[in-house]
Amino acid sequence: MGKAMKTAAELEAMIRSKMQTLSECPPGMAVTVKRRGETWEAVTMSPNHVACADCVARVARYAAVLRTEYALEDEVIKPKK
Repeated sequence: MGKAMKTAAELEAMIRSKMQTLSECPPGMAVTVKRRGETWEAVTMSPNHVACADCVARVARYAAVLRTEYALEDEVIKPKK
C-alpha cells in the first residue's frame, strides 16, 4: 500500500502546527515544502534572518516522520482564462 498524498500546503500546515508546540521555534518562523526528486523536504525560514538551529533540527526530524506516511501530491497548474 502506497503513502497517502498531501499537497505542499497541507504538509506545511501540519508542520506549522507542530512548530507552534516547540519551544525551540520562535514565533514567525516559516516553513515551505519543496519537491526533492521522488520525495520532498521542509525548508524553514526565520523572519529576522537568525539561524534557529534547534528549531531547524526538530522540523527536519518531524518532516522525516511525515515522509514515511505522506507523499507530495503534484500540483496542477490551471491555465489562466
